[in-house]
Amino acid sequence: MSKKDALSSVSSNLNSVNVRDKLLRLVQYGSKIEKFSSADNLKILRAISTNLGDSRRAFRLWKWLESVDSIRKINSDDTLALFLAFSRHGFLASYYTCDNLVWCAERGIWKPTNFDRLKKITYTLWTLAIFTNILLTLRSYKLVLDSLATTEANRKKLVQRRKDGDNIDSIDKESKDLFHKIETLRAKQKELIQSLIRDVLDFAIPYNLVNGGNLIDGNKIGFIGVITSIMGLFAVW
Repeated sequence: MSKKDALSSVSSNLNSVNVRDKLLRLVQYGSKIEKFSSADNLKILRAISTNLGDSRRAFRLWKWLESVDSIRKINSDDTLALFLAFSRHGFLASYYTCDNLVWCAERGIWKPTNFDRLKKITYTLWTLAIFTNILLTLRSYKLVLDSLATTEANRKKLVQRRKDGDNIDSIDKESKDLFHKIETLRAKQKELIQSLIRDVLDFAIPYNLVNGGNLIDGNKIGFIGVITSIMGLFAVW
């Protein structure tokens, strides 16, 4: 790839909302790692973390509509996967709605009767959204494994048919299609593993907030956020 093409690729990716959000998230959680910072820099790091977090939440205004639209588009032949997908997007839509309300309350746009309770509900919905996505990913992984096993078995049958002297042209075409399907399933398998790792790590962030933010040290939360942000960047880049 030439320098011009590389620059165009970077520019195109940076125009993506997801990429910009992941970059902001990377810096936000990186600024939470205070272990190696001097006392003079702590105030700056905390201001960066707070301001970037606030900016990202502003970008998420009306994002609940995206989750509602995703619910409308859910399609699966597996009942459990269908239920988990509905639950995940339902929790996400509820979380984004509550997060918007928290943001508005912090801006003084409205005053909830119990702000602390609203925040805890928001963090709980975030936790449930990640948890159901972990379950959905595990179910999807099982379905991919089953499909891989079936496809591999069909491929072996074709190999045997070819040895038996069946229509070679027809078998070669079927074999090519099966090989392409196997490659696609293996790529999906890898994608699901990466998603599962990200979600398992990210689960600690809202769970910590639900419990008052005292279960896990801020530096560890920062490291977790940096790791999952980098993984997220690779996924969307």
